[in-house]
Amino acid sequence: PVGAALKLPSLAETVRFLAGGRSALVQGEDGRVCLIDLTEWKVVREYQFEHKVHAAGLRIAAKNPDLFAVAFENGTIVVCDIATGRPRFAPIAPPNRVKEMGQLRQ
Repeated sequence: PVGAALKLPSLAETVRFLAGGRSALVQGEDGRVCLIDLTEWKVVREYQFEHKVHAAGLRIAAKNPDLFAVAFENGTIVVCDIATGRPRFAPIAPPNRVKEMGQLRQ
């Protein structure tokens, strides 16, 4: 390493490198995800979610570098836009959560 350590909001649990190797997504133990510019060695963006991200719940889309997915501890999965952090699609819930969500709407 060269230079000072990068300050993150919490300890890093997972790192996923984006295509091209110039950026990475870092998942912290607090469930936040940070976009790191590896060339400038700085946090570019922080993504915070309503639910805590599962410890191994961060994935990069192999065929679309503009997307990443997070799996929350409650089993729900959300596909997000890297530029904004906003969900691109409706959340994907496990079958038992879909049933619960349907019952709540009635």
